[in-house]
Amino acid sequence: MSRAIATYPRFRRQRGRAFSHRHPEMKAWNRATLALYIVVMLALPFVLAIDIFPARWYAYAASYVLLYSWVIALLIYFFYRGRIEWREDQNPLTLFMGIGFIGLGISGVVSILCVSDLTHGIVHSTSCGYAFDALYLGMVWIFAWLFCALALDFRNFLRRGYRRMAVG
Repeated sequence: MSRAIATYPRFRRQRGRAFSHRHPEMKAWNRATLALYIVVMLALPFVLAIDIFPARWYAYAASYVLLYSWVIALLIYFFYRGRIEWREDQNPLTLFMGIGFIGLGISGVVSILCVSDLTHGIVHSTSCGYAFDALYLGMVWIFAWLFCALALDFRNFLRRGYRRMAVG
């Protein structure tokens, strides 16, 4: 079992490299998501710092929209790449990460409802009371799906025979 645990990371690297060689178009997706991440993270402080918004709450709402637009782009990327990886290599990690990022998107909607002035009354106070809890549960949701994907992949690695798979 300890030899299988030691061999598993090398197997994952080899499988990832083989996937990258079979699908060179994914390099453009990787660069686009990285560029979008850099743009969003650099734009976030500027959106919060400018005072052109009539109220400070609109700046926070705009920053949340920027941040969660990146989360949605990452979600689309995970589902697109995960579907291909699952079909070819039975690799559940990327697809399960997409399922995990759904939880972060839902917690973002709760946070946006909290800081926006569009919702007043019951929805506003209720969403603000649960915004931090929703974010916490979204992060737990992501790591739970990540752990399940790694456990399933390692089980498949052991079932197929790790000596035969980790050649190289």
